[in-house]
Amino acid sequence: MAPQRPLRGRAECRRCNTDLWRVEGEGWRDGADVEACGTDVHEPDPAALLVVSLEIDNRYERYPSQTTYANDVEVARPVPGEDLDDWAYRNLFDFTGVGHEDGLSWYFVTIKASTVHELVGNEYEMGDF
Repeated sequence: MAPQRPLRGRAECRRCNTDLWRVEGEGWRDGADVEACGTDVHEPDPAALLVVSLEIDNRYERYPSQTTYANDVEVARPVPGEDLDDWAYRNLFDFTGVGHEDGLSWYFVTIKASTVHELVGNEYEMGDF
């Protein structure tokens, strides 16, 4: 099983209202990974999600910088009044990096396309600042 940390954001199951995390390769799961709504396939409310395309500038203390892309990925929609830097860290950070685990790293994530048009062009800084 994947590590128990939110991957690709958080949403709520539209059948049982359980808080869910998207676990890569496993779909939407609840925090305890149990069958809370009578099935092991939760269905998040589509209204709570959005699709984004990202450009990520990955910079490293010990390695050359690399630009990566995440296209048409589904993440949780920010809720009204939510701090967008906090939202970005919870929902976009897992798309950063190329596997280097030693040394400092800095990530600059730019939203290139989004179903929430107000987010297009936003850049978020993450990492060892």
